[in-house]
Amino acid sequence: MFGLFLSIPGLVRAQYSFSTIDVPVAGAKAREINGNSTHEIVGEFEDASGIIHGFILEKRAFTTIDVPGTVSPNGKVAFTSLNGLNAQGRFVGTYSDGATNHAFVANKGDFTTLDPPGSSYSQGGFINAQGEVVGAYRDHNAKHPDQVDKRRGFVWRNGIFTPVNVPGDHPLCGTVAFGINDIDQVVENYV
Repeated sequence: MFGLFLSIPGLVRAQYSFSTIDVPVAGAKAREINGNSTHEIVGEFEDASGIIHGFILEKRAFTTIDVPGTVSPNGKVAFTSLNGLNAQGRFVGTYSDGATNHAFVANKGDFTTLDPPGSSYSQGGFINAQGEVVGAYRDHNAKHPDQVDKRRGFVWRNGIFTPVNVPGDHPLCGTVAFGINDIDQVVENYV
C-alpha cells in the first residue's frame, strides 16, 4: 500500500466527511460514481439482471436514468451511463442502443444524441455551466491503415461539434476529451 501526505504551510486544512452510497435497487451494485455538481452526484449501477442504468443522487433522492429506446430490435441489452452534471440540472453521458455507443446530453427528460458527423461511435464526458459538452468519438472518415476508425475528442456547443485533439496524437488511439470547466479549458487524455 502506498500513501502520500502533502503539507503546505499556511494553508487551511480541509475537513472531509465520507458517506456510503447504496443503490436502493434490489441486487444492484454501484459501478462508477462522479460528483460533478455543487449538490448532486451522478454515475451508473448494474441491476441484478446485469443491465447498467444511470442515476442522479440529489438530497438523498435516488433517480434512475435510462435513455428511452435503448434496447435494440435484435434484443441485445443496452446501457445508460452518466458522467457529468451541471448546476442547472443538465447531464451528459453515454448510452448504447445495442449496436453502438452514443454520447448524449439531457435536460429535464429531453435527451439529445451527440454523434459528431462521420462518427461510428461516441461517448459523453462532462458538461459545464454554459451547457458545453466534451466527449470522444471514432471518426469513420479518418481511417487508420488497418481500417479502424481514429478516436477524436470533441466539444459540442449549441449544436455545433468542434474536434479537440492533441497535436501528434496516435493515428488510431488518438484523443479523448473528458472534462471542461466554465472558462472553456478542456481536459483530455491521449496516446
